[in-house]
Amino acid sequence: MKKTIVLIIGAITGLLLIIIISILSIFGTDLSCKTNVDSQAPVQSSKGGTSGGSWNNKGSKVYKDMKYASQRFKQMGYSGDQTATVLAIGWKESNFDPTIVNPGGAVKGIFQWGTGGVNGNRYGNTKDNVESQMDLVDKELNGSYKHVATKLSKATSMEQAEEAWNVGYEGEGLPAGD
Repeated sequence: MKKTIVLIIGAITGLLLIIIISILSIFGTDLSCKTNVDSQAPVQSSKGGTSGGSWNNKGSKVYKDMKYASQRFKQMGYSGDQTATVLAIGWKESNFDPTIVNPGGAVKGIFQWGTGGVNGNRYGNTKDNVESQMDLVDKELNGSYKHVATKLSKATSMEQAEEAWNVGYEGEGLPAGD
């Protein structure tokens, strides 16, 4: 009897492993952040290229831009986790490329601000560089998006910071799984 139960459990376990491996091979398992741009619509650099390198290459433009943005968020009083969460969202939105444009949604920049149409024109006369775009973030978080600044600064987890930014600043629904 025990031998039969062990054989049945082994067969079920084997079948589950085959199903899991099949699903992973169909949908892929690349969990790296190397090319994780929001795929809702095509994006392109307004300068005709790709993003300025890798976030973990100290010599790249992306690394320097993210470091600058990190310092600005720190000056604004945000914690490391709050800052890291917002930078990760910027990476997802644009590979942290301040020149990125999504013509389908009429949005551009690191955080894909509206440039007209249904998304409004929050971008305005902002320049296509990290300094000007961080000035815009600072201005908005101290102005019409003060409620986001308050919620973000009170976030005690990266999940709460993500919700504060995505729902309040990006105007999206709750993060996946909520």
